[in-house]
Amino acid sequence: MFCHLVGVGSELVLIGGCDPLTWQVLESVFIYNFVSGMWRRGADMSGGKRLFFGCASDFNQMVYVAGGHDKEKNALKSTLVYDVTKNNWIKLPDMKKERDECMGLFHDGKFYVIGGYPTEMQGQFGRDAEIFDITTWQWDPVQKDFLVDAMCARTCVCVRAVVIHICTRVVRIM
Repeated sequence: MFCHLVGVGSELVLIGGCDPLTWQVLESVFIYNFVSGMWRRGADMSGGKRLFFGCASDFNQMVYVAGGHDKEKNALKSTLVYDVTKNNWIKLPDMKKERDECMGLFHDGKFYVIGGYPTEMQGQFGRDAEIFDITTWQWDPVQKDFLVDAMCARTCVCVRAVVIHICTRVVRIM
């Protein structure tokens, strides 16, 4: 339960979540190859167990993970990237803010981490976003009014080059 699924090339990557019987937070990674029709085990997510993180793929080889919360429900600002081809995790620079229940999107060479909230603001979603540029390996300045409303951004999806849909609302990037 609560795992993330992302497409990477001809594969589907399943990351983390909870065991539905024990509610234990999982670090596991499973990869399904659509060509072979087979599952394989990937390297466990590094950096400690986390839940409700933002996650997105570059659709080629990498899966980006940001924020979420640890076992004490402390919001995280740490970020990672998983190289599906090399089967290893790489630590990225931390975000400027803690973000629990954030949304991750990948667009035009950048990893967007949208919304979420810090530990002390439990359930009070923010309107801002942080953007990681994979070319410079740095976070851009925080975009304060990225979302029109403070809301759970976990329903965001990028469908065209410059449009992100959030349920029935549309926001433009760039």
